[in-house]
Amino acid sequence: MADFRELRVYQEAFDLAVDIYTRARKFPSLEARVVVSQLRRSALSVPLNIAEGHGRRVSQKDFTHFVAVAIGSVNETLVLLDFALRMGYFKEEEHRTFCERYTVLIKQLKSLFTKLRQNG
Repeated sequence: MADFRELRVYQEAFDLAVDIYTRARKFPSLEARVVVSQLRRSALSVPLNIAEGHGRRVSQKDFTHFVAVAIGSVNETLVLLDFALRMGYFKEEEHRTFCERYTVLIKQLKSLFTKLRQNG
């Protein structure tokens, strides 16, 4: 398999993490510190798990496990995005755009997960 950085799903996950980090700078400082930290960690966890799973795989099961963890991190990120919207840290359109991008990403991750399980 190619370098993990060549995987489209990794590239999208990485781009989203960068965008989340950048956008979170605009959150209210003291009030949102915990939310910013957790949002950044969950967003960055997605490409990190793809990279780690790709590199540590002894079998397809290893990579499959890390892809499953990445899917969980996307779900965590979606919850945090919803929370940030409810708290007024995002505008509706901005929230919608992030959620749409994460919806595409989770479909890509689930497709990869299915392929890995079938080839496992």
